[in-house]
Amino acid sequence: MRIDSMKKLVRQGDGPFLAYVKYDDKLPLINIAGGISECLCALANTSGGTVLLGVDEAGKAPGVKNAGNVLSELMNLIPALISPMPDMVGSIEKYGNGKLIKFAVMPSPGEPLPCQDASGRVLVRVGRKNLPVLMEYYTAFCKARPEIMLERTFPDGASWDDLDPDLLDRFRNAIKDTRTPEELMTKVYHLAEYNGDIIRPTLAALLLFGKEVGRWHTRPGVELVQVEGNYNDKSYQYRERRLRLELPLMVLPGIVFTHLGAEYLEEERRYDLFFKQKVRFPQKVWKEALINAIVHRDYSIEGAGTEVWLWNDRMVTKSPGLPPAPVTLEDMSRDGIHLSRNPLMARVFTDLGLMRESGEGIAQMIKEMEEKNLHPPEICCTGFFLNVILRRDPVYDKEMQKWLKKFEGLPLGPDHIRILVFAHAHDDTFSTMDYREHNKVDRDTAYRDVRDMVKLGIVEKAPKSRSRYRVK
Repeated sequence: MRIDSMKKLVRQGDGPFLAYVKYDDKLPLINIAGGISECLCALANTSGGTVLLGVDEAGKAPGVKNAGNVLSELMNLIPALISPMPDMVGSIEKYGNGKLIKFAVMPSPGEPLPCQDASGRVLVRVGRKNLPVLMEYYTAFCKARPEIMLERTFPDGASWDDLDPDLLDRFRNAIKDTRTPEELMTKVYHLAEYNGDIIRPTLAALLLFGKEVGRWHTRPGVELVQVEGNYNDKSYQYRERRLRLELPLMVLPGIVFTHLGAEYLEEERRYDLFFKQKVRFPQKVWKEALINAIVHRDYSIEGAGTEVWLWNDRMVTKSPGLPPAPVTLEDMSRDGIHLSRNPLMARVFTDLGLMRESGEGIAQMIKEMEEKNLHPPEICCTGFFLNVILRRDPVYDKEMQKWLKKFEGLPLGPDHIRILVFAHAHDDTFSTMDYREHNKVDRDTAYRDVRDMVKLGIVEKAPKSRSRYRVK
């Protein structure tokens, strides 16, 4: 691997496909081998990936002393710590003036048994963590594996010439990698493989970079549906406009972003002659919802594409395919265990900076919507579609929003806003206990936040009370 490629790998940070293990020459090598084996086990049981030894959690890479001897000993120790042993390759890589050790592991077949660590645990990689799961969970995961492995299949008649060289170069430039497209596709992203001297592209590669994506899937794109009305207006089907976009997935999100823009996702509302408000979905939220719908959809469903419905009062992304077992709607809504149906595609979009690490997106979407006083995303299923609903109407009514306008421009977070709303409904007063219970925070956080509000001149101590405050 070239030095600049290693720099990129270190810079991108650990995640669902990359794990860092710190090297300390004072530690027994068996302990280091244990940390590596946990990461290898989790990656193999999920989607495969890379472990880098010599990089700490902060992304600093002091390297590995005597890397040749260390690698030799680790290759003898690790097989005794994982059972069954996955398909794994170890190598020494130059980085700056030092050396790192890289372990590349392929996905485990999962049958008859998943990879287990020395303690007999079944681990999976979720975001930046190796999480132990019950065997029942992994069994359900294996049952869903055929649809998860679909992107790795090799369509009949497909060849390297079916990929668009311009798109491959654009991808290479976007991720700032100097290796050839052939190297990236076969050795780094596993989107193609050699069969003798011939390179065979996977379905994922053809959908991402194909010259004619319609040859490999009947509906790989996105359909935009703009409705002149609200969701509950039953006549909406007579007042809608549709635009269908069938493009390589590498460029599809950018084109959709352009078509959506502020025209669809911003609305001006006039509450009275003197007060009006512009309600706009946070850009990060609707883009994340769209990318997730494209990347995590079930491409075994040929007759339907990803849809984006734009009503006056909400935006709904509809992605073909229910959550892959054993993930449930409850898991997704509370940001529990997540499972990417198309991890190869997800890695491409993550490296392009278009999506967050697995398991982080929904939590961030909730936070962004909350900061704008909008309802959190709603996740539900209708038929075989997984829907993410972003509502445009604010959480608070018109009068409350008008009252909150007086605090505009101040550095207030969602917890501050919630307690102000609570106080306004209770004679403009609240206690530190109200703050704790209403925002589900501990005592120290409540005291600190309330103290900040006092310093900002928003609230003051209520007369004859030690713990109650009054909004000024």
